[in-house]
Amino acid sequence: MNRASSLKNLKKRIDYFLDDTGSQQAPLAEFIQDNFEGCKPFLFGGVVRDLAIHGLNEFKSDVDIVFLNDFNISDFTIDVEKNKFGGHRAFFDRWIIDFWKAEDTWSFSNGIFVFEGVNSLLKTTHTNFESVLYDIENKKIICCERYFEDLVSGYLYIVNKQTPDQKKTLSKVFRSIYENGVISCDQSVASLAVEVFDTCDLTEFYDDYVVTGIPYAFYYKLVKRLLDSWGELLPVDVSDIHSNQKELF
Repeated sequence: MNRASSLKNLKKRIDYFLDDTGSQQAPLAEFIQDNFEGCKPFLFGGVVRDLAIHGLNEFKSDVDIVFLNDFNISDFTIDVEKNKFGGHRAFFDRWIIDFWKAEDTWSFSNGIFVFEGVNSLLKTTHTNFESVLYDIENKKIICCERYFEDLVSGYLYIVNKQTPDQKKTLSKVFRSIYENGVISCDQSVASLAVEVFDTCDLTEFYDDYVVTGIPYAFYYKLVKRLLDSWGELLPVDVSDIHSNQKELF
């Protein structure tokens, strides 16, 4: 892992990611400038998380953009389509780009939270690792006070479990634990696991999400650890599951 340890460190990565003067990402930077000028756009969620945890060399996320001001979708420079979350999707160069007006994202449009400004988005993400924004226009990172402390220590917790599909949300959390070197989780992760596995078994869950590429052994040991730890006061230690998963084969 190549975790960003500070605002300065992460800002340097994102500024390079959005550099339009010769980097490999130059077409993406130009695309954003051409299509979102005047819209007050922000990078959001997984794209910022992956840059923060893995850096540019390992970056493989889709690009999520939220914006504050209206614009005419017909003025877009390439074809776009509706995505399944109420926004739009564009395929450009090697990137998949999803974008929404901030107040139209799922948690606000479904009444889970009230939109009170762009900072409201921080409470709508699945976990604390995605709870970060980058203001493209002002080149500014927006996150909670403990964001980098949690990132560096590998401490994961659920920010918002009210989603269209809790089973899919839990699968994304497991994938984050697997791919992002999570060391410990708080009880919110165990609580979500208890809720999901109250209505399905592990085999059904794994069969639904086998496309994630996560070994069954990892799922098995992680689920057992979370369910066994539910209700305890201390965080759930998952640091050994990464190295010991082969024991179950």
